Amino acid sequence: MNMQNQQVTAYPSIDKPWVKHYVNNKLEEVNASDSLYNNFKKITDRKQSELAFVDYNSGLKISYLELYNQIEAFANALSSIGITNKNKIGILSFNCVVEPIVLLAANKIGATVVFINPDGNPMDMAANIEYVDLLVLESVFLELEPIINKNKLSVIVYGQCTNMSSTRCIHYEEFIKKEISQIESHKPDKDTAALVIFSSGSTGIPKPIVHTNFTVNNAINKMLRSDFPINENNYLIKVIPSHIGLGVITTMLVGLLSGVPYIQLKGLPEPVTGLPKETFDLILNYKKWITNNDLDKNKGLILLAAPYFAKYLLSRADELKDMSMINGILLGGAKMHKEELEQMDSVFGEKGLKVPVCNGYGQNEMAGAVALNTVHNNVNGSAGYPVHGVDVKIVDRYTNEELPYNTIGKIIEQSDSKFLCYMGMPERTDATRVILADGSEWYDTTDLGYMDEDGFLFITGRTTRVIIKADHKISLDVIEEKIKSLESIKEVAVVPSKTEGEIIAFVIVDKMIRSERIIELLESNRILSPFEIPDKIEIVESLPRMNNGKLDYQRVIVLANEMCN
Repeated sequence: MNMQNQQVTAYPSIDKPWVKHYVNNKLEEVNASDSLYNNFKKITDRKQSELAFVDYNSGLKISYLELYNQIEAFANALSSIGITNKNKIGILSFNCVVEPIVLLAANKIGATVVFINPDGNPMDMAANIEYVDLLVLESVFLELEPIINKNKLSVIVYGQCTNMSSTRCIHYEEFIKKEISQIESHKPDKDTAALVIFSSGSTGIPKPIVHTNFTVNNAINKMLRSDFPINENNYLIKVIPSHIGLGVITTMLVGLLSGVPYIQLKGLPEPVTGLPKETFDLILNYKKWITNNDLDKNKGLILLAAPYFAKYLLSRADELKDMSMINGILLGGAKMHKEELEQMDSVFGEKGLKVPVCNGYGQNEMAGAVALNTVHNNVNGSAGYPVHGVDVKIVDRYTNEELPYNTIGKIIEQSDSKFLCYMGMPERTDATRVILADGSEWYDTTDLGYMDEDGFLFITGRTTRVIIKADHKISLDVIEEKIKSLESIKEVAVVPSKTEGEIIAFVIVDKMIRSERIIELLESNRILSPFEIPDKIEIVESLPRMNNGKLDYQRVIVLANEMCN
């Protein structure tokens, strides 16, 4: 999209206009070259009896020293059964107390932790468990063990359970009783795997993303250096599960390694119905809950979540009396429209919220944020400006030639938090690399967008959501945006049909309107060209979502196929 009548003077990556938005928070950063465990130990030496995190449902409070002792016991027990830096430990849990224990204990030894998607289907779980040598299960998932544990691995079970499914299982409390002399902390190198998280899978099979201590530590420092109030005056709210970077890195590890305590919302195994409600309940009853659990009444809240969580709060805003305790809302994982954010700012502002609702942009491959809107530099409708240590270029999607300001192209990135590889997928890993004419290597986001002269990034679509219809290349994302511009349309998901060259649109409406009328409006107002008009529009009450709040396009495609049948 070339903005007409605008003189182009330079390229964004040359000017780097986003640097002017940077601030110095004067926060102590973690040592990027050290292990996660050693960085945690350093903060524990300072924090000792201070709160590390609290579980919302149970009220269980864990201090740094208590967490450290649990980590030491678990690391010793792992070593006693022969787990070393050559092993991988899988964990299937849902925002559970055991997650930081397993991660940091394994990290002390040098083992890699693979976070299994708790919202995935058993087939995908089993495929991911194929990579690991030992499995840790939260007890609510114990009934799945015979189905997903194809290799009959030893299993450590955390939480209340009446009976173990097999002799392969041992309860966590029994496991940590294994005695062994204190072990030394493993010294990592730059390319040693530390943890594995997963791509969202919204448009394809989730990919296992390998990160090192170095990439995760750098991602943590990016958040600590951002103009966002992550400090000891606030509690972080952990709502996103740990197989996603926003959950395990941007919330849990940022909190633990910086000394900012977090509140863990357990929720249900179906997070779309469970976690937004718990977030609402926490905000609604915050003062009472803080008092009942003897927590610091002077601390505020920082919500790091997917847009769906804020939309849920908005849908029940009439019930919220006070939001003044919230000192930051950062939404990532999906694009938000300017109008949505402005509505939230207005409605939440009437409830006492004094900061803007900020939208961010990133990838699990980059261990979290690449660009952020922040409390003092926010442009609604944008994805924000690049964070510290990230470089962004907008290039022609076919030639990789750099494009000037306000020109839509493919977004490519460089960062010291870039992932090591997709586990077991070398060809997929190679496909993410873009080599420019000067020989520099960049990460291909497959996203389309542009940057304005102030350094703010705007996302317009994906290169992978393009189909051929009537000999025209059309973007399904663009069609969604145009349909959503109609006054009566609340949400849209456009997917290809089983019939080649046809598309189906699923829409949620906020007032009575027939699908035929929607097509009439699209045609009469020339909102869509003739070949962009969906072959069928289906009005639905809801759309399938993933546990990070993103639309689950794979399940939408299944719905479309069922309609065709």
